[in-house]
Amino acid sequence: MTKLLLALMLMPAAAMAMTPAEAEMYINEALDAGVASRGAVASKSCDQSCAVTNETVFSVNLLDIKDRYLYTGVTFATAAGDKIHIAGTMADNSSSGGSDYDRKDRFFIVFTPEHSQLPSQFVYGYGAVSIPVVKRSSARFSFGDEKFRAVINAGPKQAINPSKSKIAIENGDGKKIMEIPATTISRAMVANAPTVELKCKDGAVRPYAVMCTTQMLQDSKHRLSAGRDLIILLYPKQEGTTAQNVAIHVSEMVNNGAATSEALPGYQFIMDGKNFLIRK
Repeated sequence: MTKLLLALMLMPAAAMAMTPAEAEMYINEALDAGVASRGAVASKSCDQSCAVTNETVFSVNLLDIKDRYLYTGVTFATAAGDKIHIAGTMADNSSSGGSDYDRKDRFFIVFTPEHSQLPSQFVYGYGAVSIPVVKRSSARFSFGDEKFRAVINAGPKQAINPSKSKIAIENGDGKKIMEIPATTISRAMVANAPTVELKCKDGAVRPYAVMCTTQMLQDSKHRLSAGRDLIILLYPKQEGTTAQNVAIHVSEMVNNGAATSEALPGYQFIMDGKNFLIRK
């Protein structure tokens, strides 16, 4: 599971934790948007040769899973008493921003309040990486008037892979509030998602976590902006597996009727209103 966080974080970030009404509005807009901004698509469109069957093996309303992965249960408390959940993500490259980042430069830590209506805060992961002797870095963020600092403590071998590192949170006075392995966060994100068993390309049947979020785009200065698309991520939950995670853009399914993936042959991914279906 050492590769879990960065592989899992192909899912783009959510701009903030939305209320049910806001989430429904966003989903409606994404479904109506037509061809949306897409970034890097891991699935391929279903063409006229796709034979969509009537056997549905999984169905979920996007309202029930959108942004659920942000609420990991891995938290620290603010002075105001709010719990801040820690998650992670990878942003897509923005075609208009001139960015062409590889995986280590697309990683962000996401901090989401449990109770307040303050927006989620994003910390550029590689900018917060500290390497003994070589590099001392951190990234600042705040909720209201309260300031915090995030540090990814890594040894030289882990410098380009935050998933093998520990994430430390400090308050405005420099006091360490917590320090946890990044894999603790990734495990919590996977555990917080519904599961479906799917037959992989190698013939093995494996459980997949199903997650949904808003596409986020990163420009050349590591600034994020919301795209118009929604993305569904299917991630294999078994530790040590070589099975691939699959990212499916909702716009692909809406515009083409269905989407498919080479990693999961024999399945079609379909939108039926706000319901995401997997058929074989």
